[in-house]
Amino acid sequence: MLSMLLYLGLISSVLPQHGLRLNWIGAKGEEKAFRAFEGLFAFAFFHNGLALTHISQQTASTLPAFQSMDSIITILAIVLIFTGTAVKIWSALVVGLPVYYWKYMFLGRAVGGFVVRGPYRYLANPMYGVGQLQVYGIALYYHSFYGLLFAALNQLLVFGFYYVVERPFMKRTFGISALSVN
Repeated sequence: MLSMLLYLGLISSVLPQHGLRLNWIGAKGEEKAFRAFEGLFAFAFFHNGLALTHISQQTASTLPAFQSMDSIITILAIVLIFTGTAVKIWSALVVGLPVYYWKYMFLGRAVGGFVVRGPYRYLANPMYGVGQLQVYGIALYYHSFYGLLFAALNQLLVFGFYYVVERPFMKRTFGISALSVN
């Protein structure tokens, strides 16, 4: 829970229009401030994923046992892990690492054009949506009820950040017509 709060607390306090990023930029300049944020974000993001996996491992076998479906659940888990990871990597490659690390929001301006290709051609937000499937897959692999619960909570909170902070920024920066494309 603390790891999830660190990750979501960091992006929610730093990236909003009047967030802490303004103080960091004023004190360090844009590039040094962004590098500091990028390092903190990478740490928080890594530990969030690690914590979500740890929850599933530590609460293994808390889903009702379906012995006859164990093979199917394992296959489904592997498919979810592969699909979520592939879509997240594909999405990051399409938009680039600066966007993946929210450089545009940190600087408060576009650092590239609005992307409507790759997975963004089909999904409005592939990283927060399909890109989260691997966490559900890990929870299923361990048969963890709490892993599924925390995966859903994490995804809900990430989408909350998207609708409250990121989407309004994108509307201001790229215009409403850009967001209506997908």
